[in-house]
Amino acid sequence: MRLPIPQPSDEELLENEMYKKLIINAWKLNVVNNPELDKSIKLSKSLILSGKIDLPKTDKQKTFLQIEIDCLVAQLYGITQEELAHLTSPTYFKVLNEKNSAYLSALVHTYKSDY
Repeated sequence: MRLPIPQPSDEELLENEMYKKLIINAWKLNVVNNPELDKSIKLSKSLILSGKIDLPKTDKQKTFLQIEIDCLVAQLYGITQEELAHLTSPTYFKVLNEKNSAYLSALVHTYKSDY
């Protein structure tokens, strides 16, 4: 009931590199996973983001983009690598560990080495 949820202002979202990266990555995955959105947001794409945007083309690229998003969120919450390993353990994520343990291993490894 007392989980501190980050509540950034619009100004913080635009100025903080971590928030900007999180927004852009989430947008990329949303467009890739929902191709019908691409047509309706072409104008937004050019207004929100300047420069060329490389959307993920392979499942591996999408997975690593999702890992980066998960790492950024963990960092925003101040989660340590040990806490992330504990939170993603089979005790809490039994189904995901059974279906895609490689994802969780890559997530914890990436967080440990890059964040």
